[in-house]
Amino acid sequence: MSVRTLPLVFINLGGEMLYILDQRLEAHNTSEDNSEKVMNDIIRTMFSKPFMDELLKPHQLYSHRTVKTVLTRLAHASIMRLNPASIDRLYELMIMAFKYQVFLCPRPKDLLLISYNHIDTIREFVKDTPVIMNQVDETHRKIIEVYSCLSEGEFQLLRQTLLVFFQDMHVRVSLFLKNQVQNPNGRFSLSTSGPVPHGGDVPGLIRICEELTCFCLIQDEQVASELARIAGQFAEREEQPENSNSNKGDDLLAMMDDL
Repeated sequence: MSVRTLPLVFINLGGEMLYILDQRLEAHNTSEDNSEKVMNDIIRTMFSKPFMDELLKPHQLYSHRTVKTVLTRLAHASIMRLNPASIDRLYELMIMAFKYQVFLCPRPKDLLLISYNHIDTIREFVKDTPVIMNQVDETHRKIIEVYSCLSEGEFQLLRQTLLVFFQDMHVRVSLFLKNQVQNPNGRFSLSTSGPVPHGGDVPGLIRICEELTCFCLIQDEQVASELARIAGQFAEREEQPENSNSNKGDDLLAMMDDL
């Protein structure tokens, strides 16, 4: 499992949370001043330097329960309060929206484009608050610094970690059902047509050797050696104690209480 997945999970789920909360505040005719205060308080906490510094350290991905707890604390960093049913539904919408975006990525490295898109939209919420804008800009710079040096193999491992995180989430969303991108059982209906990723080949291509009776399996030696190196690193680490994820989650929660 990739130890670089957690920051992208929080930034993208946090971005989706802000979209949904902004729409709900508008639907409830909340005053512009109160809406701005709610968004500013959440974003200020989410992009605070201590919180982001801790988040950007290598971590194993948290469980859904821990992720939801941290995001709930973020939402309640403002004057707004959500009841448990609203929190559960909010988390489901956030997960399904991010899951669909991940599925649409032609290549693993495009996960960064999703994150940059969320960060750009978050900037719009705080464009009139320079101090918080600087916090978002600094986080964007750190994300580029951390992830720009990852290899294709490491991005593939990151994507696989996300897919494992999403695999049991099949919540039906009315907008997805209406647009026919989700089946009634909650699974996404993805198109098999369209362009292949940059540098990729169209599936189904068969390469034939000089002797027509044999088929050649072509491997990219550089990619194979890189994947072997990454696998070796994770084999050396062994499994961490069962309570390591909860302990790390507790550290973030305690840090948020101090902000």
